[in-house]
Amino acid sequence: MSEIKLVKDRKCAVPTYTNDELDLLFKQPNHRKFTGIRDLTIMMLLETGIRASECIGINIKDIDYSRSRILIQNTKGYKQRFVPIQNRMKEQLQRYLSIREY
Repeated sequence: MSEIKLVKDRKCAVPTYTNDELDLLFKQPNHRKFTGIRDLTIMMLLETGIRASECIGINIKDIDYSRSRILIQNTKGYKQRFVPIQNRMKEQLQRYLSIREY
């Protein structure tokens, strides 16, 4: 019996947010305060599909504005990868970095 593989259970689909719920979520941070701009930037980064732990490991040198991508180094599988970003994300990153204290 030890050589018999168990049948895997089916996993249920994870519920996702509606467009209205996402719009409401992105309107929550106060865009006039540093913490609001920071929070919005993090939310937009997570929207690219990266994990929260990967977001924490992003350095300024990992952002390639000319090629519209971010190098993700702190990955679950220990393999670096590039994540494409849209112009809106580049603008948000530049806005955040311009007011952030190094």
